[in-house]
Parts: sequence; structure tokens; C-alpha cells
Amino acid sequence: DVGCGAGAASLPLAGRAGRLVGVDSSGPMLVAFLDRASAAGVAAE
Repeated sequence: DVGCGAGAASLPLAGRAGRLVGVDSSGPMLVAFLDRASAAGVAAE
């Protein structure tokens, strides 16, 4: 997901994908994305 932010668009689709890759220019948003993915039990990078 390019411009992933905290994963609001991509995390709901994670069940279909199995793994997410998030790209964002904001370090804090990437941290939020990874934290939310981990809490949801989704493999993300």
C-alpha cells in the first residue's frame, strides 16, 4: 500500500492478501501501520 498511513485502507483487506507491505514518507505513520498490523495478527513490513 503506497501512502499507507496507519493502514486504514489496507488492513481490512489483509485477510485476502495474507501479508501487507506499507510505504509512507512519514516514519510515525509507518510505526502506526506496523503496530496496527501486529495487533491484528497480520504479517506486515
